[in-house]
Amino acid sequence: DGTAKNTDGFDLSRNDGVTITGNKIYNQDDCLAMQSSTNTVFSNNYCCGGHGVSIGSLGGDTVNQSDTVSGLMVSGNTIVNSVNGIRIKTIIGLKGQVSNAKYPNNKLSNVKNAIVIHSDYSEAKGGYTGSPTSDVTIQGVTISGLSGTATNLYDIVTNSNVVSGWTFSGITVSASSKGSCSGQPSSIAC
Repeated sequence: DGTAKNTDGFDLSRNDGVTITGNKIYNQDDCLAMQSSTNTVFSNNYCCGGHGVSIGSLGGDTVNQSDTVSGLMVSGNTIVNSVNGIRIKTIIGLKGQVSNAKYPNNKLSNVKNAIVIHSDYSEAKGGYTGSPTSDVTIQGVTISGLSGTATNLYDIVTNSNVVSGWTFSGITVSASSKGSCSGQPSSIAC
């Protein structure tokens, strides 16, 4: 199709205290991708044509610095003509941790999936398996003030044993479909 593949806008690994703000990113993969990162701020950026703002794919043999994303703030961004808005994907059979990830006041336009959280990513397959066997914990995820347009509001397939403390509030995305959810914390009604 003539477009470059795997062109992440920003790809963070083993970083602490990185701030990325005020950029315009036109690409075909993640606008922001984090395999490991602590205390990251991603704010007031414009992302167009890719896979949205992503944590992952995340997972390793043990829980350590290379398998952890914590203290993330993603705020005031505009995500346009993308496959995903906000995404977290963890690898089947592996360990790690996502904690204290906050997503306030982001705007979507013409996005396929507004909120994507999967515990079933296969590196070998390069996609989702439908069987959420990842042991990466996903806790303390807050999405608030998400607005705009999407085809599906939710695409959530998680291992219910490793998710907790999620809060979704003030979501005003106009979506053609609510999408689907399985394994999410009981505090999240999809």
